[in-house]
Amino acid sequence: MTTLLESLAATCGAPSPAEATTLPPEAYGSQELFDLETERIFKAGWVPLCRVEQVAEPGSYYSIDILGLPLVVTRDRAGELHVLSRSCRHRWMDVCSGSGTTRALQCPYHLWTYGLDGHLAGTPEMGGSTGFDRADYNLRAYRHDVWQGFLFVNIDAAATPLAEQLAGVPLGSILRYDGYFLAGVVLPGILILRLVWRSTGNWAEDAALGAAVGIAYQLLGLAIFTALGLQDWLVVWPALVVVAFLAVPRLRPYWRIARPAPLPLAWSWGVAIAVGVLVFGVVTGPMLYHLAPSDGSVYNQDMLYHLSMVHELMRSVPPQLPQVAGESLDYHWFANADMAAAADITRLSPELVLFRLWLVPLTVVSVLLTAVLARQVSRQWLAAVVAVQGSQATFTGAAQNGGLTIGILPSDPDGPVSRYVDVAVFTGLGDARNAVNVLPRG
Repeated sequence: MTTLLESLAATCGAPSPAEATTLPPEAYGSQELFDLETERIFKAGWVPLCRVEQVAEPGSYYSIDILGLPLVVTRDRAGELHVLSRSCRHRWMDVCSGSGTTRALQCPYHLWTYGLDGHLAGTPEMGGSTGFDRADYNLRAYRHDVWQGFLFVNIDAAATPLAEQLAGVPLGSILRYDGYFLAGVVLPGILILRLVWRSTGNWAEDAALGAAVGIAYQLLGLAIFTALGLQDWLVVWPALVVVAFLAVPRLRPYWRIARPAPLPLAWSWGVAIAVGVLVFGVVTGPMLYHLAPSDGSVYNQDMLYHLSMVHELMRSVPPQLPQVAGESLDYHWFANADMAAAADITRLSPELVLFRLWLVPLTVVSVLLTAVLARQVSRQWLAAVVAVQGSQATFTGAAQNGGLTIGILPSDPDGPVSRYVDVAVFTGLGDARNAVNVLPRG
């Protein structure tokens, strides 16, 4: 068994498709491997049993054998669902078979009778037995939960709650990703921006431009570390910048803004409103329709292609087409590379990054960059507010009506996957240009 596991590990760890091999033949028929998978994976996780519609009415039951266990799903008279062992506690006969409706579950051997909640209700010929307590002989009950109409069971009762796995993102994951984005992307980007160009005079615009610089710097690091097979150490790449700007005296002044040029409070409110509206549109549009695949909801077929590219970019640079070994990936994959770097650094799953964590901060950055560009071109702060308001209106309309938000998530699974980002940006800048024409120069 040890040799087989070592062979499987070597197969899964192939550095490139050219060096990959099929699973060893014994993996397909090894009872030991199957037993190990059953104990470590299936019994330790959540396994779907049926749809709740199959036991819709009080008194309904549905029998199923899974992982070598004879189970029955019941709905008692109060409407509560139960997942029980079908084996009678006396002589281990099945207390039911198939599906249907019944008032109770009864063993055909000695007629021990159980309620639909598994309690032992009747035991003929056991009345005179000393030391016998019916409460000690109920049918074994299994931990279960319902998600999107599917009934799941957890055999070992130790799995993370199903809702935490399939519903919202854990707070710890959100905080970890936010910390990475601020300290590993935005902060290094700000420092590099000020070194090679200058500060805008305020932290908001520096942060927007710094995020763009930090993403570009991160992509370079991803290419280098992945090519060297050191993806697990990618966190060192942004840390090098932070450490250098702390350790080198000549670089320390870049932590501060040398010539502050704060923006008016109206700019802050105008941009904040645009950010809030757009984030709301993204969360209630694309992210609402595109839950992670394990949720079982409808999602655009392109999402799995993007997910495959993220995995490929975590493995190989230059990337190959995930579905065809040896073919170069000729596609606009820079967003996927950014997600791959995020997954490498945070150690969060690529699925969580793609479907839940990546989009919101990039949405905020996009709005801020629109504001920066509008003000830099027009030299008027009000033009930036006009630009982001026009952009958020177009962005939000796209998110809610089948468009594309930040180039990845279409809100309607059947909607077009194109055009809206550029339209939003240029709509905002066009509004800004018109505003500049009527604003006094200064």
